Amino acid sequence: MALICLKFVLCIMYMVVVLHVLGVGGILTTATGTTYGVAWFLETLAFCGVNCFALASGYVRRLQTEINYKPIILVWLQVVFLSSLITLAFRLTGNAVLDVYNIKKSILPLLSHNYWYVSAYFALFFFIPYINKMLATLSLKEMRTLVLSIVLLFSVFNNVSTLFGQFDPYKLGHGYSVLWIACLYVVGAWISADRMIHKIKTPVLLVGILLCSFSSWLDHMVGARFDLLNYTSPTILLLAICVLILFTRIRVRRNETQKLLVSMSTLSFGVYIVHCHWLVWTKLLTDRFALYASFSPIVMVLAVLATAAVIYLVCTLIDYVRKWVFSLVPKFALGSQQSKRYIRKEGVKVS
Repeated sequence: MALICLKFVLCIMYMVVVLHVLGVGGILTTATGTTYGVAWFLETLAFCGVNCFALASGYVRRLQTEINYKPIILVWLQVVFLSSLITLAFRLTGNAVLDVYNIKKSILPLLSHNYWYVSAYFALFFFIPYINKMLATLSLKEMRTLVLSIVLLFSVFNNVSTLFGQFDPYKLGHGYSVLWIACLYVVGAWISADRMIHKIKTPVLLVGILLCSFSSWLDHMVGARFDLLNYTSPTILLLAICVLILFTRIRVRRNETQKLLVSMSTLSFGVYIVHCHWLVWTKLLTDRFALYASFSPIVMVLAVLATAAVIYLVCTLIDYVRKWVFSLVPKFALGSQQSKRYIRKEGVKVS
């Protein structure tokens, strides 16, 4: 199960970077004609990345009922370290002012709304052991009923309400909320527990991915009548579920490849922290790739994918520095060793 998560995390974090290259990079707002349609279809394919991340959390953490605060403390320290390091780097290069505002945002990033997903997951983390204990008491039938209720109320009904002028009746913020992340966590846990869903044939999953993507894309292209291109959309939710199940079918047999996945996955969260830093966001990403909109559709897609890959690798290298610094501190190194022991227990050999 751990290796499934590692493969999945690497892919979905790359999808998130693609999402930001298209949106923040200015391609979606400047593209026209066929390139506009292709750019938005690529955006739609990558849009499920955030949902996938939360689903994966529930998928792999379902059986963890012990209360251990060390992981979330390490996450908070990672965010503070990288946020402060990037702010200092911009100050030293003369691209930012080291005033009280920037210092506060660097030291207290979770309280400054700089990383919405981290803030949401930070709050959810303290409830995960109790959610897992609750799920452990449910029969499979009860768990299916719970998931069906979540999907109908917070996804289907939430979107249908837009047809009647009632936007976001449950205050989910189109998915930018701890409540929606918690809902996805439960759905991910159900996918892990229900073997029946894993009997769905791969061709059916692929068709589901194409249909969900096409439906959301078409709705956007004709004026977003059903508002299907947001995190709580039924089509985006189903797309994320299909992608998760599909990744459970991928097998990595070579030990060297498994080790690489382990190493890369431990740095994937840093990719999010680095490229979503408010200074990186505004000074290095905003409208920087609008030129791609003038390319042919095929060249534009290749340029977006290549740019996202470069951003991913650069951010990974930066977080590698953070990981090296943390390894010099005994308590951080201990946390790293505990993570490796967990991965070994799940069947992935690491050095």
